[in-house]
Amino acid sequence: MGDAGGGAGHTVGTPERCHGQRPGRPPRKRAAAVAGAASQGEGTVAEEADCGGHSALCLRLMRVFPRVVRGMRRYQDQTTPQTAAPLGPRHVAALEQLRDGPLSVGALATRLGLTLSTVSGVIAALDQAGFVERSADQADRRRTNVEIAPAARPAVQRWLDGAAAPLARVLDRLAPEERAAFLKAMDMLEAEFRAADPLQPQPPQPPQPQQQPGSPAPAAP
Repeated sequence: MGDAGGGAGHTVGTPERCHGQRPGRPPRKRAAAVAGAASQGEGTVAEEADCGGHSALCLRLMRVFPRVVRGMRRYQDQTTPQTAAPLGPRHVAALEQLRDGPLSVGALATRLGLTLSTVSGVIAALDQAGFVERSADQADRRRTNVEIAPAARPAVQRWLDGAAAPLARVLDRLAPEERAAFLKAMDMLEAEFRAADPLQPQPPQPPQPQQQPGSPAPAAP
């Protein structure tokens, strides 16, 4: 991702730079040029970042994200196996989390950022399609574990690899530090939206140390 701070010889924070305008270019002409490039599919996020500031860059990203989401959903729909119950992105995400081994329903819900009832519905659909198996936890019979069905693992692997193919091709074209910056930005953006949405389940907090009997109470801050 480009550095929004600008290069040498430019003053950071000037009105022209903060609005993504090149010095000496009238604002209306600059806006018309950006709009024309966007309508013709020209320009990139990196080029907008080179203009400095956040306005043009944020506008560009807000245009790109919906197109990326629509494209990924269409691609996933094309690679989804034909089943009696309709499957979608949430089922792909759940199977991706189960690739490395079984998880409890609660742990899977936490990883996906979904409620237990929603994840239970996702698992039920995957179970009906024959992609996962459910079993009671041996240590706690009240807890249900879920894992990819051994007979279905080859088909699941092909499905997941196919659904992720566009992302994999793009990531392969990035340098390691660019991939790290991209993933960091996506994690920060997800955390920003999660913090702003009171309906989203929050990550579990670490347990607080219990006070031993007879030990003094902790001092108030």
